[in-house]
Amino acid sequence: MKVNERDEVTATVGDSVAAVLESYRVFLVDERGLAAESVRCYLLDARVFLTQLPDPLGVALAGLSAGQVTGFVLGYCRGRNTWSAKATVTGLRSLLRFLHVAGLVPVPLVQGSGHGARQAGSLDRLTWLFVAMGRLLLVLGAPKLMSW
Repeated sequence: MKVNERDEVTATVGDSVAAVLESYRVFLVDERGLAAESVRCYLLDARVFLTQLPDPLGVALAGLSAGQVTGFVLGYCRGRNTWSAKATVTGLRSLLRFLHVAGLVPVPLVQGSGHGARQAGSLDRLTWLFVAMGRLLLVLGAPKLMSW
């Protein structure tokens, strides 16, 4: 599957991906209380990301690197408008947090939170990753992404 073919991703994904997506859906609805349309959009982004990972999914998630996430975002967002790219990054950030909380990504993605941690200069790994992705997207021609 090519990364930019979001709309062509079908329900014919492996059982592991389907199971992760279902757990993520329950998390978004029950834990986060998101509206149905938000859940639908987050699941679309999650499906695209998860289906581009190598099999077996559990091993791929256990070894997930910042480079893989950045590569996905750069490939997927290239040629998309600013709002589409921003929505993808937002959905991916939510998915990555869920994957860590669910124990599927063992690396602690979020080590600090809140305004105080940022003021103290301690950016967690996930925040650093998304700042870096924003800079890369700026170079690729999506300057309004830096507004978030």
